[in-house]
Amino acid sequence: MAAFARLLLIVDRSDRARAALNKTMLLARYFGANVRIFLCETERYGSHSAEIPDTLAAEGATAADSEAHDYVAALTRSISASDVDVSSVAVYRPSLPQAVMAECVHYQADLLVVAAPSRAGVRLTGSAPTWQKVLHGHVPVLVTHGRPWNPTPKFAAIVESTNLDDQHTAAIARLSTMFANRCQAELDVLVSSTAHALNAETADWRRWWTTLAGAELDAQASCATLTGELAVTLPRQARAQEYDLVVLERPRGSESMNPTIAARVIASSSSDVLMA
Repeated sequence: MAAFARLLLIVDRSDRARAALNKTMLLARYFGANVRIFLCETERYGSHSAEIPDTLAAEGATAADSEAHDYVAALTRSISASDVDVSSVAVYRPSLPQAVMAECVHYQADLLVVAAPSRAGVRLTGSAPTWQKVLHGHVPVLVTHGRPWNPTPKFAAIVESTNLDDQHTAAIARLSTMFANRCQAELDVLVSSTAHALNAETADWRRWWTTLAGAELDAQASCATLTGELAVTLPRQARAQEYDLVVLERPRGSESMNPTIAARVIASSSSDVLMA
């Protein structure tokens, strides 16, 4: 299973961004990955162009402000990480989501990390169609509160279909298994009660999960059913179990960040949320 090689961290000038940087560095060490710190301050310059210039995706975001460059350069220098390759870039146009999309292409990012809750310009909501494009892209998105994980991290993978042919469930299985194995974390596979029945009391679920993920779980794992409406039961479960990371499906179609599930987990718990 391929690991992540490039982590793209979206920052502003807040303490939340610094906490997200610490989490990104932790993941970089787990995966042996490089880190790019990316600052875009469109609101500061009033830049909100509607389309991504053709040259931007090919060349990366290039219109940089010297002060912003100085800020991310200082942020980079403050990291004591000789074992991690850290680079930085600062831009002021076009809009933030468009700049993120362009930098994902330019940097060939494997994971996009953003702090939560974050300022209005970074908030992942459906009011900005370009954020929908970011969330619907091929790069997984990690929304992090930045709190330190437990010594033995505890993750949860949310399953809404037990069909082996479901590509969304397979993506969640691959991603959560990779993270659990790399981070030496325990993993709870939480199956929605609306999914087809799955015998969580036997080893059958492990064979099913291994087939989906294309790899076996190295760490301790369990499987359980979440009864009731997932948008209600999952945030409650995340708070009760104090999960370090919740892996779930990214929005589909016109949905925006699946506000009934992902946003509720982010708003009502300290769990990081990884959207596959």
